[in-house]
Amino acid sequence: MYVENIILDIENVIYDAKMASVRAFENRREADRTFGYVREGEEYTQHGYDTVATGLVDASHSLDRANDDFLKIELMLLKIIENIKMEALSAKVQSK
Repeated sequence: MYVENIILDIENVIYDAKMASVRAFENRREADRTFGYVREGEEYTQHGYDTVATGLVDASHSLDRANDDFLKIELMLLKIIENIKMEALSAKVQSK
């Protein structure tokens, strides 16, 4: 039963990592599109700068969310490691 829980926890981490990757890819695409929003000839105008600045702020927020995703994944992995250590200790105690 315990091994099944570890496998399920690891599968959840894999799923969360894949979702974080998908979000990061989409955020990258959105950041790339930001530069496409600047019209030709407006690159050095206030409107062009504002468009890029807005895109940079959005990208910054996306990076914050990505960081949160990776911290969540790290905590999940640490929990799995802790559970494995506890199980190993329990098995060691029971074998004595």
